[in-house]
Order: sequence, then C-alpha cells, then structure tokens
Amino acid sequence: MAHKPLILLALCASLVGCSKVDLDVVGQWTGGFVPDAATPANLKVAGLRGYLQLYARKNFKIELTTPNQTLRLEGTWVQEEKRITLTTTKYQFENPSEEDQALRKLQIVTADEARRVYGKPLILDLNKDKTVLEGLDLSLKGISGKHLFRKAKK
Repeated sequence: MAHKPLILLALCASLVGCSKVDLDVVGQWTGGFVPDAATPANLKVAGLRGYLQLYARKNFKIELTTPNQTLRLEGTWVQEEKRITLTTTKYQFENPSEEDQALRKLQIVTADEARRVYGKPLILDLNKDKTVLEGLDLSLKGISGKHLFRKAKK
C-alpha cells in the first residue's frame, strides 16, 4: 500500500518529463509552401508564403498568403526528437468573392482543399542546427511541393 503514492509520483514525474518543450523550436518561423522544381513558373508565383509561430504551451498559428487569399491555421504541436507534428484544429480563410474569383480567373486554394491537406497532421523535420523545418512532400491544389520554414532572427 505504501508503494502506490511512490508509483503515482514516478508516473507524474515521467509525464512532466515527456512534455518538456525544446525552447530552440519555440518562436516564429518564416516560409511557406514551396512548389517543387517541376512546377511551371506561372504556378510558383502563387505559392503560399507567411509564417509559423510555435508557442511553448504547445499550440501554433500559421498564416499563409498569396496575392489573392490568406489562410490562417491554429492547432497543437508535438515534438519527437527532430520531428515536429502540427495538428490543425481551426481554419480561417480570406478569399475574394466567388464572383471575383470567376471574373479574374483566380487560382485559389479552396476551403475543401485546405482541409484535405491540413486536416491531417503536418509533419516537419528539424535540421541539426535547429534553423530549418522541412515538411514531407505533398500535393496542394495539384501542385507538388513541401512546407519549408526558417527560424526568424531574434
């Protein structure tokens, strides 16, 4: 019976240890979705650029923009060694009206497409210097590429 409090204390201590935050990754990262080299030049211009903000309390914000739209994501993150996994819980879109999109023949990331991509965990690998987060290859609106963020200067 006397061992139960010790076991409980050890379990709590191990859980606290698991939730330690690597302060080197906390902060602002700049970048966005980078199309791969095979993407036609006219589509590369419309790449999503912006920032990723990782908070010590294990939540994040991303804002990505093109000349025609803004996409904001919020959620939680976890780190396992050199891998950061973002799980989106909130989406916000600023798009021109559907009429403007049709008249100007705008190529935008639709809400459905964003949810298809960001509704799954977004995996980013941290380089050894802890200055670059590089995502796995994926397709966004038919464009192959990856997310790439660089640690913002302090």
